Amino acid sequence: MYFYRRTALAITAALVSATAWAQQQTWVVPFPAGSSTDVIARNVAKELEASEHWTIIIDNRPGAGGGIAANYVARQKPGSDIYFVGTVANSVGVSYYGKTVPHLTRDLEPIVQFTTAPFVIAASAAGNLGSFKALLDGLKSGKLKEVTFGSGGNGTANHLAGEMLAKATGFRFVHVPYKGAANAAIDVAGGRLDLVIGSIIDIGPMTSSGKLVALATTSAKRVDAYPDVPTVSELIPGYAAVGWHGLFAPKGTDARTLARINGAVNKILKQSTVADELRKLGATAASGDRADFTRFVEKDMAQWASSLPDQR
Repeated sequence: MYFYRRTALAITAALVSATAWAQQQTWVVPFPAGSSTDVIARNVAKELEASEHWTIIIDNRPGAGGGIAANYVARQKPGSDIYFVGTVANSVGVSYYGKTVPHLTRDLEPIVQFTTAPFVIAASAAGNLGSFKALLDGLKSGKLKEVTFGSGGNGTANHLAGEMLAKATGFRFVHVPYKGAANAAIDVAGGRLDLVIGSIIDIGPMTSSGKLVALATTSAKRVDAYPDVPTVSELIPGYAAVGWHGLFAPKGTDARTLARINGAVNKILKQSTVADELRKLGATAASGDRADFTRFVEKDMAQWASSLPDQR
């Protein structure tokens, strides 16, 4: 009797342990509420709460190009149920900031990729930069000596997308960092800045309202949200800078926990309603197992490291 009672208690404890992690999770987002990363994280979390009956708390910790949030999660103990919503900014940061930020595959556990998403280059609708060609022509003619552009912060991918543009054209692009590209967009609309480079979520509301005009997107192909807006590569062949979003855990987190989260996220991302909602936000739903995401992140970190060695 004693043996069976102990066995039953052990099984119960194991079941509680196996499911307790999912009762409440905290997802740490490296950008402010309302940013593209925040909106996408909340959308995915909402779907998981409905399908898996999890409780997911979003904790926004902006700053240092996503490094503050990444460092916070990297310091957590495995099994803490605290996860990190990483982006291409963190991939870039490994090269830009060096050892002051976590390496995405050595110091964290990649779980699953949510999306891929291009950036938009936009100017004030009340200004003189009506198209990307007009911008380049102004720089080539000397009418424009330099161009100021805002981004979501130093070392973010939209910052370095602008630096890549400067490198590809040979012209002077002066960077002004903000805590979130949406904040930079406000200053562009107000005429205090020439350009903003940000996600469709950050830029879209102001292009829809007519305060900003989209000049170009940074993807290899035109995006559904802006079918009439050219890509940078149409005028500068070979240029491409694409964002992404995904989930990471503290190093050493139990592999079964990571596999379960990966499976649950992949399941919802395959739903047409979720994919359509992400598409409205300017993102494309991703999919794949943990190994796929790890390979993707490692390739992305290597691409930024080789593309921008002078930005370290």
